[in-house]
Amino acid sequence: MATKLDPIIWGKDKSINYSKISVGALAKAVSEDLEEFGEKGVQGVKLGSNLGNFLNYEKAAKRAADPYYVLGVHSNGSLILVLRDKKNDKFEAMEVAVKGYEAIKAKLANASAKVVNISKDKEESIIKGASAAQADKFKTTVSNDDNPDFGGITGTVILCAHGRPKALPSGRIIGDEFGHRKPEDIVKLLTGHKKASERIGKDFSGKIVLSGCFTASGGPEGSKQDDVFAGKVLSLLRKKGYAKAVVVGMPGPSITAREDGEKAGDGTSMKRGDKHVLVNQNTAENARKLAKLEAEEKKLADKVSDCAKAYNKLLEPRNDANDKYNDLLKQFKDAKAATTLDAKAFLAAPKTVKLGTDIKAAKKTFDGLDAKLKDARKDYDKAKTAHDTKAKAIDDTGLRKTMAKVTGSFGLRQIN
Repeated sequence: MATKLDPIIWGKDKSINYSKISVGALAKAVSEDLEEFGEKGVQGVKLGSNLGNFLNYEKAAKRAADPYYVLGVHSNGSLILVLRDKKNDKFEAMEVAVKGYEAIKAKLANASAKVVNISKDKEESIIKGASAAQADKFKTTVSNDDNPDFGGITGTVILCAHGRPKALPSGRIIGDEFGHRKPEDIVKLLTGHKKASERIGKDFSGKIVLSGCFTASGGPEGSKQDDVFAGKVLSLLRKKGYAKAVVVGMPGPSITAREDGEKAGDGTSMKRGDKHVLVNQNTAENARKLAKLEAEEKKLADKVSDCAKAYNKLLEPRNDANDKYNDLLKQFKDAKAATTLDAKAFLAAPKTVKLGTDIKAAKKTFDGLDAKLKDARKDYDKAKTAHDTKAKAIDDTGLRKTMAKVTGSFGLRQIN
């Protein structure tokens, strides 16, 4: 009777044969099955030490005539890799992939997080807003404590502040400060609380996220001055005996998504609390898409410019015509007020007749230019709307922002 696996997380379709199996493929399958804080792809689970030997032996021995592997959870809670044979349902060989897998999943599902605003100015709007968004993502609250309590945190520590960029003689840009602190200050914040129970534990196997610009910028190391800020923090933690945690930083200018639906550079929809990082590259395909869209936008922008020029060209003559018309009206009113003639005689006077003719001509000229100006304004508004609509559509693709959901991770996480 076949060993019961529930659930089977990989190989349920019986397609994983000798040529498709590897320790790397197993590690990927495990990572994609694990979830932490609502995100798949958790890394840091160590696979069974004998898996490689097991795979090599079975591939060489070919004990299964028509082999397929399945990876699933055994009734004892461990993750088991089982080799079966489509032509012989009595054959089975197995090896432990991850001992205590169900307990590991439960640990990740129940992981706790701590979000700390380590800025000197706790009311500074950018970091205050970014901290709040990330606290929402990790279902916690923001701590503004200068000496925060990290006791009992098992999942992720998020430190929020501005990172300061520094240009080096090598041409690289690194982050040399984070929240006006050096790497030593960050480590002291995490591990230096007077009460040992309020420091991150030596067995902490989660992530320490330095949520600020340039905290993972720098390297590959040309000299010690090129070291990445997050890498320096990790090195100091390792020296103090923190062997299981990883330190995550931002490899460039970073932004925290404030709302669901913000777009990354590849058009991927972000969620509130996710990090965007400004990257200086894009795929060739996306670059072509953007170039085509921006060429279309430029035509519309040129149309706006032409319409603006046409409007401005009419504006001064129209205003001059209006001034002339109003001046003639004033002359008529002044003459009427000053005349000693009766109304009929005044209107019949040669000067009055000529003034009346001039007023009618000026009014006709003004009305004509005013109508053209209004039409020009309508053309401009129509062109501007078309351009703005196109520009927004391009922005909504995320192609122009060259923002991506990328981070720099330092160290190997050790969950088990």
